[in-house]
Amino acid sequence: MIVLMYTVPAVIIAFIIAFVIVKCGKKSNNSLTPNATFPHKTVIMIDGMSCGHCSARVEAAIAEKGLKGKVNLEKKCAEVLSQTPLNQAEMSLMIQDLGFTPVQFIVEQ
Repeated sequence: MIVLMYTVPAVIIAFIIAFVIVKCGKKSNNSLTPNATFPHKTVIMIDGMSCGHCSARVEAAIAEKGLKGKVNLEKKCAEVLSQTPLNQAEMSLMIQDLGFTPVQFIVEQ
C-alpha cells in the first residue's frame, strides 16, 4: 500500500514531464505554403526589424498590396505569397518606406 502511494504520483509526474518535453520540443512549421490562389513564394531578408510592432507593420503593408505575408523576426525575413511573380523593386521601396532595409529576395519554386 505504501509503495503504491509513492509509485502512482511518481508515474503521473514522470508522464507530465515527458508530455511537456515532447510538446515544447516540437517546432511548428509556420511558414507559408504556395497554393492555387497564391502560387508564387518569395522570401525577403529584411534588416532593422526588432519587435512585434515592426513585423505587424510589414505584414500590414504586404496585405495592403493584396499579397499574403508572414514575418519571422528570428530569421529577419518576410515570406510573401503572390498571384504573379513579385515586383522586387516595388517591394523594396515599400520596405524602405517603412524604415527597414531589404537585403535579399529569394524566389522559391
